[in-house]
This record gives sequence, structure tokens and C-alpha cells, in this order.
Amino acid sequence: MQITEGSMFIYRFLESVWENPENFDFKASLDTFIQTKDYDPYADVEALKKDFSESMKGPRPEKALSLGMKILEIKPFDIETHALLSQIYFRKNDQKKSHLHNYIASSLLDRILKSGDGKTYLTAYKIYNPEDELAVFCYMKKYPVQRVNHEKYDRFI
Repeated sequence: MQITEGSMFIYRFLESVWENPENFDFKASLDTFIQTKDYDPYADVEALKKDFSESMKGPRPEKALSLGMKILEIKPFDIETHALLSQIYFRKNDQKKSHLHNYIASSLLDRILKSGDGKTYLTAYKIYNPEDELAVFCYMKKYPVQRVNHEKYDRFI
């Protein structure tokens, strides 16, 4: 994998959250990242996510940790990956890193839930990555039945 400004972003991001979690501005950080050439909300990380998921089942978490970080190098604000890395670090008894990734996942989800109520187009949740929609559904323990209008104002019902 080529080292790009975007792939280095995740390491600066983690360090910044680590240094001052209570005052970290997730929205400003996300707004900064989406202005870079490395922001691609539709970047295909499905193969990495599949390998990541499979490697989590094994007895050694090192491969899963490596794959998780590769995903975050491409999509540093991926809620699901942060949540799963939190679980892996918890199993490794690395409470600090577990807490860091859990805090990031929770804060990103909280930012989405505070951005609207999801009931109409005007009050829709503001997301920056398509995967965020599914993260919100998982948090609410709801599962979409149908996607309506697959264009600008698409929504799930």
C-alpha cells in the first residue's frame, strides 16, 4: 500500500484524540479530512473488511489489528472498524487502546445522532460515509426493509 496523506491521517487523528479526548472536535477533523484528495466515501474496502472479520475469529489478534488499521488508513472515520478494534484490544487486555477506539466509535455515532432526527429529508442524519447509515441502524437495533429513491434523497424504510 502506498503511503499517502490520507493513510497518515489516521495516525495523526488517533494521536490527537488520545491527547485530548474531552475537547477533541470530531466534526472539524472530519470536515478537514473530506477536503483532502484521499477522501473517497465509496472506497472499496469490502475485501479488507471480510479478511478483517475472518481474522478476528483466530487466536492471534495481530493480523486483525493490522487489517483494521489498513481499513482506517483508507476510511479513518469508519465507525464499525473502530468498534471492532476496540473489542480486539479489549481481548488483548490493552484497555487504553480499547477505550480509545470505543470512544471514537461512540463519538462519531453521537455526532450523527445529534445532526438530525432522521424522520424527514430536512431533518435527516448527516453522514459522510455510506457505512454510517448501517452503523446507525445497528445502534438502534433496527434493520432496513427497503431503500427508497437510490439517488440524492435516498432513504431506508
